[in-house]
Amino acid sequence: MRFKRLALLYTQKCTAECDICCFSCGPKRAEKMSLSDAISYVEQVTDIPSISMVGVSGGEPFLYYPEILEIAKTANKQGLASSCVTNGYWATTKDIALRKLEGLQNFGLSLINVSLDTYHQQYVPLDNISNILLAADELGLEKTLACTITRASSRLYEMITPLGNDICNTTLIELPCLPIGRAIEKIPLPDFLVDTSMLSLPCFDLNDLAIDPQGNAYPCCSQGGMTSVLCIGSAKKESLIDLEHHFRGNMICRLLASHGPGWFVKAIENAGLGHKLNQSYTGICHLCYHILSIPEMITVVQGVADMEGKAIIQRALDSIRQAQNVVSLGEQL
Repeated sequence: MRFKRLALLYTQKCTAECDICCFSCGPKRAEKMSLSDAISYVEQVTDIPSISMVGVSGGEPFLYYPEILEIAKTANKQGLASSCVTNGYWATTKDIALRKLEGLQNFGLSLINVSLDTYHQQYVPLDNISNILLAADELGLEKTLACTITRASSRLYEMITPLGNDICNTTLIELPCLPIGRAIEKIPLPDFLVDTSMLSLPCFDLNDLAIDPQGNAYPCCSQGGMTSVLCIGSAKKESLIDLEHHFRGNMICRLLASHGPGWFVKAIENAGLGHKLNQSYTGICHLCYHILSIPEMITVVQGVADMEGKAIIQRALDSIRQAQNVVSLGEQL
């Protein structure tokens, strides 16, 4: 297991207050990473050669555009590319979009990820999205449109239709809304989409070193991955290389990467806690969040992880003994 990206959750302040927001971001939120902390984290990335990208998200990071420039500049000095997530509130004209994106591109920005869905567009005009797409295309920037959906929302194809040819050369992503944060309060339960097709798969997303404004570090930047169980430490108190060591030694993380959260379900049922599991989940991230948020299920997961850890150590010791026996036999011959 290796980290590939440093993901800075720079702020929980946002110009929008979307019903689907799993982080419950909005204009009244004040939490924000200090620029000095962000610079320190980026500078430490040189100790983790597998990381090649610094991603900045929120909240709305463009609220602090001069600081995002400094982060991109620092990343660029370290030989790292950078990316940014935005709702596009600031792109009121193509010229403004071009100027801001070019400023970031000059310091290594390679990807702009834009939110586009029923809920974000209650706050941001569709013309803003067009301005960003056209400006990014002119600059040769990679661009992504991410659409979060519920049963009651428009689908991705409906959202992009008015954009016409502006979406050319754009990566399109459609994601189910997770029942976390403000979403669980605002979205009716029947409106969450259900997907059982991937619940038995391993987690392929444990490759981000995600740090929130408080310095809490996680091996995943999904909203479903930010539970106390998966917190690998504080970036304010420990170095990033130490956090990576915690991650690689964390048996729960190792089992999620090799087997996925669905692997723990049988043990939870055998412990008599099957009634605490939902009948359905929106996907693997929702399942992971749920079983690592309920104290009784956490106890089961930790117990299974401890047993697996001991089994791995025992197998290693057995292999060493077997190798020693082979050497001893060879010496006798």
